[in-house]
Amino acid sequence: FIQWKPTIINWLFAGSLLASQFFGKENLLKRMLGAQLRLPNPVWQRLNLGWSLGFFIAGALNLVVAFNFSLDVWVSYKLIGGFAITLSYIVLTLIYLSSGGYLQEPQPEPVDKPTID
Repeated sequence: FIQWKPTIINWLFAGSLLASQFFGKENLLKRMLGAQLRLPNPVWQRLNLGWSLGFFIAGALNLVVAFNFSLDVWVSYKLIGGFAITLSYIVLTLIYLSSGGYLQEPQPEPVDKPTID
């Protein structure tokens, strides 16, 4: 069971994100991060789908390693691989957001100074 647990958790995360995308008013990522990031709804939807795909892939990779390699290899994968997959998805998310210009600070509106005649 210990080798299945990461897959179950990852797939529950993926399912929760997908369910919130199609059955909720707002997806989970927007609910959690909407106060920190101002993004258009299509961007939130793509991020939500991307992260759900990432969790699904992480769960599938866990099963591949668990069934095809020794317990020692699986433990090493679990410690290093799980962290690496999550870190790579964070980096991909940041690249996506920065390339779209979504991480830039909004410029304040210039204020006209009154002139003294």
